[in-house]
Amino acid sequence: MRIVTAIAALLLSSTAVFAEVNDDCRSTDRARIISGCGLVIKTKGAVRADLTFALVKRGEAYIINNQLDLAAADLKRAVELDPRNSIAYAVRGWLTVQRNDSAAALTDFNTSLKLSPNYAYALARRGYAYVQLNKFTEAKADLDRAILINSSNAFSYGTRGRLSRLQNDLDAAIGDFTQAIAFDARWAYPLTQRGEVWQLKREYAKALADFDQALVLSPNNADLLAKKQAVASLLQQANPNTRVAAAPPRQQAPGQARPGQPGQQARPNQPAPAQTPTAAVQTQLNEARALLERGDGDGVLRVTEAILTASPNSADAYFLRAQAYLRLKNDNARALTEIDRAVQLAPQAVAVYDLRATVRLRLGQYEEVLADGEQMVRLAPSNWRGFNFRGVGYQETKRHAEAVENFTTALSLNTNKNEQLYLNRSESLIELKQISNAERDIEEALKINAQSSRAFVQRGVIHTAAGRADQAAEAFKAALTIDPNSAAARVGQQ
Repeated sequence: MRIVTAIAALLLSSTAVFAEVNDDCRSTDRARIISGCGLVIKTKGAVRADLTFALVKRGEAYIINNQLDLAAADLKRAVELDPRNSIAYAVRGWLTVQRNDSAAALTDFNTSLKLSPNYAYALARRGYAYVQLNKFTEAKADLDRAILINSSNAFSYGTRGRLSRLQNDLDAAIGDFTQAIAFDARWAYPLTQRGEVWQLKREYAKALADFDQALVLSPNNADLLAKKQAVASLLQQANPNTRVAAAPPRQQAPGQARPGQPGQQARPNQPAPAQTPTAAVQTQLNEARALLERGDGDGVLRVTEAILTASPNSADAYFLRAQAYLRLKNDNARALTEIDRAVQLAPQAVAVYDLRATVRLRLGQYEEVLADGEQMVRLAPSNWRGFNFRGVGYQETKRHAEAVENFTTALSLNTNKNEQLYLNRSESLIELKQISNAERDIEEALKINAQSSRAFVQRGVIHTAAGRADQAAEAFKAALTIDPNSAAARVGQQ
């Protein structure tokens, strides 16, 4: 979003060149972060706080790009410059988790939380590490605290739901997966998990509803289709008069064959007939999905490569590869390559455009995000996510009137209260100088989540523009109390 830019324009008093560097460094675009923060790092005489901030930001960007060695170097230097910087330790801890060493990551998470005991990001990530290490008591304590501090984070709820299921506390798992779904309706994982828990509780109709909703997000997911068919059979056995809607047909289309990996012969061009995968391919797809759930990115890539060698037009395989690169490898460029191929093979599947828009947003390709939102609206006009992506695309290209229109439509379609939609709209309303309407949206967001750091940042922006310095300072301070990692709030305080 442009909120950091707005604050910087209001508050930074350095030279024009330095302001531009800081704007890049505080961007959400990874390439701009790496370039802009690199200039700050190279600037002679840069103050320690700015230098540390730039190192941590660039380190985060390197993690997303899967440049883990470069991230480690930046974060090491950041900690050396400011040994009391809790954010630097927390980000370095998450880097260590990405390197599949959750035990070693605990040292940095512990240090971060010693410096900032209420840092929700560090608590949630340490809780994840504890789950990986089967330290369930410690994991629950951290996740409970993270949710108490930031009650709208889907990651925390999804992780705690997974923990509850591992402990066979099915009711608690359902509650947490429900919250995760409310705060991130694009995430199929909690829907699938909740459906499986409903099935364990013999609530087959509820399980079926969750699998159906998950299939809207992932329509070519053979594993989900199998789960739906199994629970539908159980439901019909329990209630013989129940009628279950048939699963939608798999959507595929002709396309070019995916190039082989280095050292392999490229696969020939073949048409992609709409067909159900063979039993062998479906078994491999199920294996890849299980590996994705376990966080084994290399395993996902290995199994899907085998699928594509035998069946080069498997949209499911490309979709899984894109998720592995995005979620587990933090390689946005490779994720985009894979999801582009999935779009070619399944051009009627809403989920592929949803995932591609997410990747493109990370890469700062805002016009392309807008295009994917358009496709989602065309294919699923009652799906609020398409309007939201379209709104974000307009917002990031400074067409704020169109952004407000799309966010308003998304809010009318969204059945669950969503603070981010209100905050998206309020950000564009601020740009349009419709301050009273923006303030109403911020209040609605805070009704949903009183611990929304972003809402307090936007409130601070409004106070700053109106010259209310004391009230702005209070708002930015409140934002940082909730989320010490908020770059926008830190700019505001400066």
